[in-house]
Amino acid sequence: MTGICFDIDDTLYSRGALLIQAAEETLRRTDGFIMSERTSFSGEVFLKIFYEKSDENFALVESGAITARESNIWRLQQTFLTMGLPTESWQGAYFTDRYTQLQNQIALSPIMRKLLEDLARCAGKTAGQLRLGIVTNGASGHQWKKYRQLGLEHYIPQAHVTVSGDVGISKPDPGIFRAAEDAIGLPPQNLWLVGDSPKHDIEGAHAAGWHTAWMNRNAGSLQCADADITVHSEAELAAALRRLVQTAEPSF
Repeated sequence: MTGICFDIDDTLYSRGALLIQAAEETLRRTDGFIMSERTSFSGEVFLKIFYEKSDENFALVESGAITARESNIWRLQQTFLTMGLPTESWQGAYFTDRYTQLQNQIALSPIMRKLLEDLARCAGKTAGQLRLGIVTNGASGHQWKKYRQLGLEHYIPQAHVTVSGDVGISKPDPGIFRAAEDAIGLPPQNLWLVGDSPKHDIEGAHAAGWHTAWMNRNAGSLQCADADITVHSEAELAAALRRLVQTAEPSF
């Protein structure tokens, strides 16, 4: 029996694309900055720094010491400062509000929807030989909202969803993977995690004894030795997971 668990953000949908769009719109409204000067703003660099800043205050968000909105305002300001971009007091709030608007419109791409449909159909057809789950970091309310917005309840049972905000443990801590094993009812050697973060998803799952598939949407030079499978697009991921399932279930 095989279990495939997915991270949500930047795995099942591209959160990075939304963050870049919100940042670019913020800069377009900033006096003296001309967005046509593409060398002045790199989306890849922005995401790298923005995600690094996330690590600095993620625990504060999960504990309730600060809100996700406060975190995003601070992260935007610190990221622009680090990149040497013009900063104004209004930017953080504007960026956060625009990003929230974009988040409220998220949906699975046709490729990801078809993949999940096929996997869910296989899980139902093989009488328990395949199980699907989710392991995601974030505040409980935010992550369950995304679960519903993306329509994941049609493919992945709620009982197989593990949210760090619910269990009080975040990836890469092995405790969240132990909680996910209990939820999905499989041992680590039978489980795969599909995720985008080398540190939180791939290294964390590997240390917990899971197999790993790295969704490296940036397709840059970054390497992750703990990844059993590395893909750079949704199409590559879909093909890799279909091959994986066909190995265990040839009729898939």
